[in-house]
Amino acid sequence: MDTYNKIMEKVWLLIAIAAVSYGVYLHVSFGGGEYTTIMYIAAGIAFGGFFLKRFMRKRMEKFMDEHGDKIIQRELEKRKRKEERKNKKNA
Repeated sequence: MDTYNKIMEKVWLLIAIAAVSYGVYLHVSFGGGEYTTIMYIAAGIAFGGFFLKRFMRKRMEKFMDEHGDKIIQRELEKRKRKEERKNKKNA
C-alpha cells in the first residue's frame, strides 16, 4: 500500500503541473477566458490532492512507526484465536 500511495502522490503532482502548464499556455495564447480558469481550478484541485495524499502518507508512516508492532501482534493473536476456535469446532 505504501508504494501505491507514493505513486499516486506523484501522479497528482504531475496532473497539477500539467494543468498549470496548459493553463499558462491557454492564457498566453488566447488571453484567458473560461477554459483557462477551468485549468487553474483543476490545477488547484490536483495540488490539493497531492498535499492531502502526502499529509496522510506521512501521518500513516509516523503512526505505524509508533504503533505498528502492537497492531501486528494484536492481529497475530486474533488469527491464532480464530484458528484455535476453528480447530476446536472441527474436532
